[in-house]
Amino acid sequence: MTDKEKLIEAEGRIVELETMITYQEELLGQLNDVMYKQQKDIDILKDKVESIMSQLADSIQPIGKEPPPPHY
Repeated sequence: MTDKEKLIEAEGRIVELETMITYQEELLGQLNDVMYKQQKDIDILKDKVESIMSQLADSIQPIGKEPPPPHY
């Protein structure tokens, strides 16, 4: 294999690697976007759960504090 052939082969491999890196960078950006959106959804759901838990805690009367039944 001549030096020129080796150079052409090396250039082809470099182009292949650059293409792979570009694809991986694009994919990484897409994954980052998905993770960001999922984290926003998680934060919203956490807030909703906390609100529901607070409402539930406010609506539950402690045991033993109930008023006596009307016939008592």
